[in-house]
Amino acid sequence: MNAKALAVQFQFNHLVFNRNLEGITHEESVKFPPSGNCLNWVAGHVTATRDNILEILGESPVWTLKNKESYVRGSSPWKNGHDAERLEKIREKFEESQNRLSAKILSFDSAALLAPVPPEKNAFRVDNMGELLAAFAFHESYHMGQTGILRRLVGKEGAIK
Repeated sequence: MNAKALAVQFQFNHLVFNRNLEGITHEESVKFPPSGNCLNWVAGHVTATRDNILEILGESPVWTLKNKESYVRGSSPWKNGHDAERLEKIREKFEESQNRLSAKILSFDSAALLAPVPPEKNAFRVDNMGELLAAFAFHESYHMGQTGILRRLVGKEGAIK
C-alpha cells in the first residue's frame, strides 16, 4: 500500500461526487426517495465523514460540529429539507476537504501508513493508518454509488458514462 494509491481513490470519489451533483439544485437534493436518505444527506454525510478523517490525521475539520450533526450515521431523520445544509455549502466544504485530505495523504511515508490507529478512532478495527484510509475510501465509494442513483431519482440523466 502506498500514499499515492490511497490519494487516487479519494480523487476518483471527488470526481464522481462533482459529476453526480452537477446541475442538481438544493431543492432537488432534499427530495426524499421512497426509502432511504436524500442526495443532500448523502453528500453531507460524506463531507462530515471526511471531517472525521481529517481530524484523525491531525488536521482541522472543514465543518463545525453543528454543521455536521445532521449528517452523521444514526442522526435523526429530517421532517423536511429545511434542516438541511445548503447543497452549495456542502459542495464547497467537500472541495475544501479534498484539497486538505489529498495533501495530507500524499505527505505520508511508509512509516506513517503503518502507524497504529488510536483505539478510540478505529471504528473499522484495522491494523494501521493505511488500512484505515482504505476503509474510509471504500465507505465513501459506497456512498458515491448512491449519489448516482439519487441523481436519477430526481429526474436527471446519469452523469458517469
